[in-house]
Formats: sequence, C-alpha cells, structure tokens
Amino acid sequence: MRTHGHALADDLDAKLREVEATLRQASDAQWRAVCPSEGWPVGLVAFHIALHMERPAGWVEDALAGKSPFEFSWAETDALNAAVAGYGILPSKAFVLGALAGAGSRMQAALHAMTDADFERDALIDRSGGVGEGKVQSIRGLMRVVMRQTDDHFASIRATIASAA
Repeated sequence: MRTHGHALADDLDAKLREVEATLRQASDAQWRAVCPSEGWPVGLVAFHIALHMERPAGWVEDALAGKSPFEFSWAETDALNAAVAGYGILPSKAFVLGALAGAGSRMQAALHAMTDADFERDALIDRSGGVGEGKVQSIRGLMRVVMRQTDDHFASIRATIASAA
C-alpha cells in the first residue's frame, strides 16, 4: 500500500536529485559565489540543506520510536548556523554532495517506514520563547517546513549560480 510517506519520499528524492544535478554543474567560481538571501557561498548553503535534512530526520526517527518531541529552539539553531558559517571553511563539492545524499537517504528511509497515521505524531516542541513557546509540531508540520526551506534555499542557489555564470 502506498502511503503519504512514500509519496513524500518520492517528492524529496526528485527535489534532491535536482539539487544534486545543479550542484554538480556548478563551477568553482559559482560554488564560491555568495547567495544574497543567506550571505553565504553556494557551497555553504548547499551544506546547510544537508544539515537541514539530517537534523529533522533524527527528529522523525525519534517520533516514530515513541520518544518525546525534540525541544527545538530557533536561538540554538541560529547559533549552530552562525558557528558553521563562522568557521570560514567552504566544504568541498564532493563532501557536500555526500552529506546531502546521506541525509536525504536517512530522511527517505524514515518516510518510507511511516504509516499515514504516523504523520500526526509529535516531532518537536518549540522552546524558542515568545509566541510559539510550547507549540508542538507533528511530523506532517515538520515536513512542510523541511520541504519549504529546501525549496527556498535551492531557489537561492539556482539564482546565485545563474548570476555568477
């Protein structure tokens, strides 16, 4: 039986194949070109997509295993992103492509393991403070964010590569 998880895993696979094909064709100058939206080079934004896939894959796996929702904080996430960007190291294309493939495979495996009912499992709880404090997000909601942010970052990469051509 084909589940929503299978359909989403297929959508994710198609999206990641497109990202990979675009990154493989990027020249060294394009890899280093800075994406205006993020203020980071294309290669670092691509690595961010891989991290953005890896972390939520763990949260989905935990939710499927019946663990408590991950306590998510935007401040901690922003600090992680700033630390990675602050190292001043641009990961190689091969490294990023490997990280992206591994993270994508991990997320796809979790999605394939899901039943339709699993989409409503609690995946994370907002510990950012402010308006969203304490809000619990289901796997369904988490995956909407993952897919949207992947689209947004990939659009930024595509635009930057096109302008650096």
